[in-house]
Amino acid sequence: MTRRDFFRKLQHEHKLMLVAPSQEISGSYLAKSDSFLDSARILREAEHPEEAVSMAYYSMYHAMTALLFRAGIRCENHAGAIMLLDELFGMDISALDDAKRMRVDTQYYVDRTISMEDVEELIRVADDFHDLVHDRIDRITGEEIARVRKAMERILK
Repeated sequence: MTRRDFFRKLQHEHKLMLVAPSQEISGSYLAKSDSFLDSARILREAEHPEEAVSMAYYSMYHAMTALLFRAGIRCENHAGAIMLLDELFGMDISALDDAKRMRVDTQYYVDRTISMEDVEELIRVADDFHDLVHDRIDRITGEEIARVRKAMERILK
């Protein structure tokens, strides 16, 4: 299945759609991102690496969701949202893909472990991603939002 087919499938399932661009919803997701990143740090300090991984990933996910909502895109699918960052914003998604894989591995499989060093690195990556998205949202222009929405319309046709 191509990306375009996948996006259309999500649209058909009402999991991907254009909505009104919203600074308010975007800001709420950024606040959630901040909170989850703080939680990841607390869990790391308490030596709960698996839970820290989940919180670090979700901090990235909520930051990504904030950017999409700022442009007026609602996506309720993790893989789809990650692909949209690449497709619409030209962002490197490798860190998100890696974080998602780590979260799935530690959350669903009991035979997979993670080192505290890996947790430290993921939290650092999540912090960098968070800063990148904050900056992107702060600098987004009406013209860029219009470009992104037009590209999204073409994808969903």
